[in-house]
Amino acid sequence: MHDAVRRVAAGLVALVLAGVSDAAAQRPNRDAPPAVPQPIELKGKVAVVQPGMIGVEAEDGKYQVQIAPRDTLVVVTGTAVPESLRPGLFVRFSAELDNDRVTTPIEELTIITPSDQNPLGDFPEGDDPTQEGGPRTIVGQVKSFKKGRLQVGIPPKRVIRAELAESPKLDVTISDYSFVRAGDAIVVRGKQPGRGQVIADHVAVELAEPLGASSAKRKSPARGSRVNRRSGGASQPEQPQRDAPEAETAPNE
Repeated sequence: MHDAVRRVAAGLVALVLAGVSDAAAQRPNRDAPPAVPQPIELKGKVAVVQPGMIGVEAEDGKYQVQIAPRDTLVVVTGTAVPESLRPGLFVRFSAELDNDRVTTPIEELTIITPSDQNPLGDFPEGDDPTQEGGPRTIVGQVKSFKKGRLQVGIPPKRVIRAELAESPKLDVTISDYSFVRAGDAIVVRGKQPGRGQVIADHVAVELAEPLGASSAKRKSPARGSRVNRRSGGASQPEQPQRDAPEAETAPNE
């Protein structure tokens, strides 16, 4: 009788201990270090752009890419049309000057972001930094652009006047992701702290269409693309636009 009772008691104790062990095994260890974010390289298309975040559609799903202004290197490249040259943008081009006027129409120009590698100013292209004649590299801020005539401000308070060629080649190499639009190709390198999340170290975007192309299309609508208001017809709704965002004004030069 006593042996049977002892056996039952021993079995109950074993069950209780087993339950405690299983519960301890399932309980998260608060002292354990958090999971280390894994490196990731992501390729896809831009879905949406918001302050501090770019939504990306990749082959294996959707991601939210976090952009930190001081920690994420952003490079946006592509082409542009002359209509994109709004006041406030920064540009770089090569030209010869005569009293701060470019002597020949500009054939090539790049929209840039000023940096240590792209300081604002007027720089000789030869080996002699004191050279006054010959071709020079102009890096400055667009003051105005009308009917092919361009005015660019450079330090300290100079204004370079130029004209664009009839069919200029305009490139884009900037670090401002506010120019990015849905459909642009994107490559992201960074760390993945969780499913669908990426903390970006490097973001490279290739513009799907030239910067300012939408503005150029609106200024030259196709014949018959809108209904004449005088005939009683309703005007067509405007399509989504892709224009250069308003650029920040440079510090006082």
